[in-house]
Amino acid sequence: MRKMLLSLTLVGAALLLGACNGQLVLERVITTTPDPNQIIITATPQGAASTEAETATVAQASTPTVGEAALVATTPAPVASASNTAEATGSGSGASAIPATVTVGAASTPTLSPFPTETRQEIYIAQMSFEHGYMFWIQARKIVWVLVADSSNPNVGDWYIYNDTFDETVDKDDPSIVAPDGKYVPRRGFGKLWLEVSGLRDALGWGVTPEFGLNTSYRYQPGGYLDSDNKYVQGPGTHFITTLYNEVYALSEPESGGVGRWQRVS
Repeated sequence: MRKMLLSLTLVGAALLLGACNGQLVLERVITTTPDPNQIIITATPQGAASTEAETATVAQASTPTVGEAALVATTPAPVASASNTAEATGSGSGASAIPATVTVGAASTPTLSPFPTETRQEIYIAQMSFEHGYMFWIQARKIVWVLVADSSNPNVGDWYIYNDTFDETVDKDDPSIVAPDGKYVPRRGFGKLWLEVSGLRDALGWGVTPEFGLNTSYRYQPGGYLDSDNKYVQGPGTHFITTLYNEVYALSEPESGGVGRWQRVS
């Protein structure tokens, strides 16, 4: 009987050793540069709470995309030209809510505020700096933000929004326009606006950088207020965008039908 028990014990040990020799061992390989197209699944030991984290990030450096709901833009009046009207896109009030508390006796009960929360998103833009302002192409909305600086202060000015109507099969750059040394002529969508919108070329001047694209941080702060019934009343909000040089610009929506304003905040 003892010999039989000893034999069974040795067999069990051999099975365990066999499992450790590659039969039941799960190796975890960690690299510093994971494949962005790989779905990563994390397994938890038996008995622990089961969790599964999946990441499916696809790197598209040439044409990154952003969901439509991530960016909210409104419509200041255009500089001029009926053929280049600004896009009406809403005010950007989110559906999420800010937690608040109501004190009842010695206890606090969570409640919800109808005031919309701030929106944050990584977006893809094209940027070009001019002698007297900036142009930003917002890929998620297919619009162009034009920032024209005040003559007395280069860090503040008027903000306009235009639809991106550039068509590669129809619109062509004008090779006859040559910039002075050290300056640039805007091309493609920027160039179309620069040439076709009355007064815009003179307002912005020549480009001082070429056009370039980047992924950057975007933030939207809703405006408005809560009325006496604790209902949200929509009001002008503020957009924040970060440039390639880590400059942050705040773009304030107009009160009603006017022109938006912008300022450099950092």
